[in-house]
Amino acid sequence: MRRSARTLLVLAILVGGATWLLGQTQQAPQQNFSAGNLNGIGITNGLFTTPALTGLTNGTGLQLFNTATSCTTAATINTPCTTASISLPVGYSDTNYRVLCQGLGVTAFPQLQTVTKSNATFTITLNNLTAAAATYASFDCAAAHN
Repeated sequence: MRRSARTLLVLAILVGGATWLLGQTQQAPQQNFSAGNLNGIGITNGLFTTPALTGLTNGTGLQLFNTATSCTTAATINTPCTTASISLPVGYSDTNYRVLCQGLGVTAFPQLQTVTKSNATFTITLNNLTAAAATYASFDCAAAHN
């Protein structure tokens, strides 16, 4: 088979039962959805709308929060400190949850070393990477239980 520069490669993609041809000037079929089965996801009659967001409420599934509970290491390299207990907005019945915290407002070179959990609280242990006192001013945290 001889190939030429005029060969047009047509790629057919099947999407939701409709065939789309790339390189063709063809109107794609329009599908209209009823708002009744798509409530809450921002689609009404086939058009995207802005969903109404009223904020998140912490619950036993997912919790997002900020805490200013921190600690400051000594001015000696590799000298950890542990925060006071940080309360979860909603306590769990066990310690089989995940907690992730991002340090904010850094002083020197702190490092998040470990997290120790109980049902309703946890602590964060920081370590310093230099011979300067290190800390975070606050933490943004997320906790989730499966």
